[in-house]
Amino acid sequence: MKINKHLLFIILIACFLVQWFVPLKSMVNYLYAKSAGESFLFRVAPLDPYDPFKGRYVLLRMIDLDLDCINPGDDAVYAVVENQGKYAQIVSKSTKKPASSNYIKATTRHSKLILPFDRYYLNEKIAPRVEDAMNKKEGEFHIKVHIKDGDAVITGLYIFDIPVEEYFNY
Repeated sequence: MKINKHLLFIILIACFLVQWFVPLKSMVNYLYAKSAGESFLFRVAPLDPYDPFKGRYVLLRMIDLDLDCINPGDDAVYAVVENQGKYAQIVSKSTKKPASSNYIKATTRHSKLILPFDRYYLNEKIAPRVEDAMNKKEGEFHIKVHIKDGDAVITGLYIFDIPVEEYFNY
């Protein structure tokens, strides 16, 4: 069976384009949400696990946020977010994409919403100090998230409204 060399070349070029398209689309979505998205603050209780492959990160547990699922079997749930006072709240949940641009596309697990931002990666030196401050309840922690059309980007973890990197003099 003889394979046309031109067809093989076209398939090879298509594979190269797909390999570049996927990471570029991810980067464009990240930058778009960060630059054009509205900023929201969420109260969190950080935990400091360690992953030998990814390094130190702070696992974020949302506080005062209604994460109960509307239909536990749904694959995707759209959660509309609005600022209410200082911190953001989920004001509605739906299985259909909302008209508002301030929504998060979440997944479900065990009748709870799983938000796409649950980790904040830190420098190896800062992460244990953040964990100590959290365990001693030395401050109020929150994250700043930019949300636009379902994409959510964490832009900082804060203690007393100061970025943790500055607070711990890194």
